[in-house]
Amino acid sequence: MTLQREIDSLQPDMRADLQFFAFIGLTSTEAAILLGYSGVYGSTLAKKYGVKFASKMPPERRFHRLYDKDDQTGCWVWRRPRSKRGYGAISVNGKAQTAHRFAFEMYKRKLLDTELVCHTCDNPSCVNPEHLFAGTQRENMMDMRAKGRENPLLGTDHPHAKLNPQKVREIRSSPLSAYRLAKIYHVSSVTVRRIQQRRLWKHVQ
Repeated sequence: MTLQREIDSLQPDMRADLQFFAFIGLTSTEAAILLGYSGVYGSTLAKKYGVKFASKMPPERRFHRLYDKDDQTGCWVWRRPRSKRGYGAISVNGKAQTAHRFAFEMYKRKLLDTELVCHTCDNPSCVNPEHLFAGTQRENMMDMRAKGRENPLLGTDHPHAKLNPQKVREIRSSPLSAYRLAKIYHVSSVTVRRIQQRRLWKHVQ
């Protein structure tokens, strides 16, 4: 499938995307922003595609709609949104927060200012509280060294790289929103924005 045909095929997904955002408890304003529009168009999009948004769902309830349980590993794998490093994000009182930190504090205790949340499973997308523990920055670095993650491979040198220089150039020259480009190239919208801002793939002209 050519890039243009793939772009065209995404248009019917708008209603499905809006339905998903409504299901997980986002407001129409938040949904519009995730789709690459100004928040003021939220109600217009909802009306156009016939999607009803309820009042904002409490984050504690929304949390349980945003992960899938992996029976083999026991991980609760966060679906989206996720950072370029794979960490989940959730909106709490209008502010973004990492999903694993939210899970730890909801199920265990409030973190100290000097503490981070680490994973025993080494899966950054996991939000299972049984796989999470609190530690300091020093302890986190020691854990990374023990697991061989201190110096990760970047770009096309990484075995799981999804992009290459040609795709990076297409992203930078495209008029589409970051959300749409993220779906096309199977990366996060955060990654797309950082590529457009030349904070990632800086060596690609």
